[in-house]
Amino acid sequence: MRWCLYGIMLVQIVTSAEDEAMARRTADRAMELMRRGSVDWVVFSVSSGMPSVPRPQTASPVLEETAQAEDPETRFQALEALSESGNPDYLDRFLVALNDPSPPIRELAAGYLAKQDAGQVFARLMELFARGGGEALARLDPAIPLLGARFEPRFMEALADPDETPARKRIAAHCLGRMNSVAAIPALAECAWNSDEATALACIQALLAVRDPIIIARLGELAGHSLPSIRKAAIEGLADAGGPEAFDVLGRLAMAPPDGNEETAREAVLALGAMNTEAAIPLLIEIMRTNVAARRTAVQVLRQLTGDDAGDQPSEWQAWYERRIKALQQQIEQEQKSLYDVEYMK
Repeated sequence: MRWCLYGIMLVQIVTSAEDEAMARRTADRAMELMRRGSVDWVVFSVSSGMPSVPRPQTASPVLEETAQAEDPETRFQALEALSESGNPDYLDRFLVALNDPSPPIRELAAGYLAKQDAGQVFARLMELFARGGGEALARLDPAIPLLGARFEPRFMEALADPDETPARKRIAAHCLGRMNSVAAIPALAECAWNSDEATALACIQALLAVRDPIIIARLGELAGHSLPSIRKAAIEGLADAGGPEAFDVLGRLAMAPPDGNEETAREAVLALGAMNTEAAIPLLIEIMRTNVAARRTAVQVLRQLTGDDAGDQPSEWQAWYERRIKALQQQIEQEQKSLYDVEYMK
């Protein structure tokens, strides 16, 4: 009787597919399975780093087989039936489904995993990421945001755990960034201060991925890091984040860098130039006056921004800027007068 029910369910699934030829092949395969006394399990073929999926003793062989169909709708319906059972034996099957090219299937897989034991799922996720490295992270990247509601606290715990390996901390940082975890910003910043270079860089990248104004102050603080690569990443991150808050922080770093670090000041000046805004012109002139060590870099950036050369002294650039402002004001007044004349003539 059970095989008959499975057969009916499979026919309902495959007949909904648009490809009739594929439906016939799937139905034939189901009939073949039902005629056998036992079922040969076919492991889902995935690229290296993804788990193989053992056949649970309680699983329906037909649904397991159908979950590997080429048609995404067929795969979805089979996985949906497995998901509704609530059976935790399908954990690895749904971990694999996080890598499915179909967004609805990835969402279905994330929903199933969210209902399972959080500790067990998190352990398997970390094992999967650690074994597959950057390649596994890249493959599962589209699904990571779907896991945030359930597993964000677990990744934050891993980030703060002093006994965690640097590699696992980097995985946690990446996932928190992809989850857009505002709650993790303090932990990411703290980890960037207290970790090895590669992990600190991963934390800065995660901060930038969150894209919340709160990160500006954190990046400004990290510009005083003892490691040059972290200072540079934080400063470049400020330019990448953009906005008036980042602009102000870069100005302060250029004029009064932490511990008087001249290289930090020069990198902040270059970051201001990378923001490519005319508002940087008066700030760069002020930096020339305030920080002589950064003057040459400021002149270089001013030349790039303006396409002009007013010399090497702040007074020369100030006079140039005042002439520029005056010329712009005259241009605006002339345009307004011309507009008025046209309206008056009408």
